[in-house]
Amino acid sequence: MRMIEYQNDMIERHKDYFDKNIRKKLNMNNEYIQKYIKEKDTTLPSEFEKFLYFCKNETININSVDKKVWEILAIGKKEELLLLNDKIHSDYNGIKISLNNNKFINLLNNIFGYTNFISCQNGIYGFLKRTAMINKLKKRYCSALQREMTELLINDFQLHKHEICMKLNHSIINETKYKEALMKLNYIYYSNETVRDSKILSPHWDAYIFVMMSGIRVCPYCNRQYITPAYSSNGKVRGDIDHILPKSKYPYFSMSLYNMVPICKGCNQSLKREKELSYNPFAESIDDYFKFTAISEGDTYRIDFNKSSTHKDKITDHINTFKLDQLYNYHQNIAYELYSKRKIYKDSYINELHRQYPFLGDRMRVVELIMGFMHDENRINDEAFAKMKRDIAIELGFFEE
Repeated sequence: MRMIEYQNDMIERHKDYFDKNIRKKLNMNNEYIQKYIKEKDTTLPSEFEKFLYFCKNETININSVDKKVWEILAIGKKEELLLLNDKIHSDYNGIKISLNNNKFINLLNNIFGYTNFISCQNGIYGFLKRTAMINKLKKRYCSALQREMTELLINDFQLHKHEICMKLNHSIINETKYKEALMKLNYIYYSNETVRDSKILSPHWDAYIFVMMSGIRVCPYCNRQYITPAYSSNGKVRGDIDHILPKSKYPYFSMSLYNMVPICKGCNQSLKREKELSYNPFAESIDDYFKFTAISEGDTYRIDFNKSSTHKDKITDHINTFKLDQLYNYHQNIAYELYSKRKIYKDSYINELHRQYPFLGDRMRVVELIMGFMHDENRINDEAFAKMKRDIAIELGFFEE
């Protein structure tokens, strides 16, 4: 629920990927276009080839600054994307008209790279195998190839040498078993600290790495569900990727970095779907516009919302879209626990605990341990229910805002 900020290394990585894997394929020889043309019941707008050239090579002036169209498509902010969309609709009317055709929309999602991006086909394994085979000109899988692949991985992840050697021992010498063992090491290469630094993964970019490098651990729309990814030989899971400007309406923005938000599947597939938000999560923090409160009702506490008068429409729309009223009232136990803790942990008791256990650090750390979460509002996207817990804890006087 806090404003989303992508780090520079993520921005550069996405831009580089877009340039090398999407932009260069924006021509009529693209495999998806050729397949589309062969279907008898489909046609392309007459200016389609010019549209692709425009996206790949031309520049436009936005706010008195000349910008390359492909860079806007890759890393443009929402305002720039909307201005570009106006340009596309005014200059390429055939494209605008064809957006009523689902097959054409799917074609654009394909050629602008979203299909490949979410397929996530064994990036690290594929890199290891290709590199080793190129280096040794191997034609088949063998023990020498396995040893070289293992060595490449060890060199990239020095701190995890022991785990790598344990999993990828030289007695395997079987491509399928080696691949399975490699996938069991996913906690090494699909982790925040190693994905950013890995030389092996630096040219690779997929939805799993995207979610991990975003630094978002909990759905920024509902703050209820964790979205951290896991990828292994016997299963995989990750958060969905929401498009602020829906890819069904703006398919050429399906791989625009600032149009992509990692969120939970419930918010994406069941609730938001193709709806456009009333706010921009890259420009404002929706949690600034309301506060959770707990209203005593006998032995329980009903969860309610105090809304900012200046942003009432935005927050009402957000609460209604993501069913926060109904969903959060399934978690009245959290409010009950906080109220119960406050009855036990008076300020004098907290001060005494702080005095008795100085190794814990400052007094706030004692309060955090009692409440069971971090009070820092910038950590709201890190922990489930952090927004609700923080608001109620402030209301109870555990700490000041």
